[in-house]
Amino acid sequence: MLGLAREQREDLKRSSRYVELARKIGTRYNVRLTAEEKGLFCRKCNAVLVPGKTKRTRLDEEAKTVSIKCTNCNYSYRKRYK
Repeated sequence: MLGLAREQREDLKRSSRYVELARKIGTRYNVRLTAEEKGLFCRKCNAVLVPGKTKRTRLDEEAKTVSIKCTNCNYSYRKRYK
């Protein structure tokens, strides 16, 4: 399902529906997503994150974090890096 979402990046409604279905199937059968798969979509609105189109990424060198912001719903979150 996440592969289909990657292929349908141009159609945001369809790709977010694929992500929503993949998350439902994962919770139903108790299957965890990998860290790479979790970074493909927004946690709040299930939109596929395409750099420059639906995602804005910033580095904070003092705190050693990557700030990721979804441009669809303005949800932002941070990931640490070393």
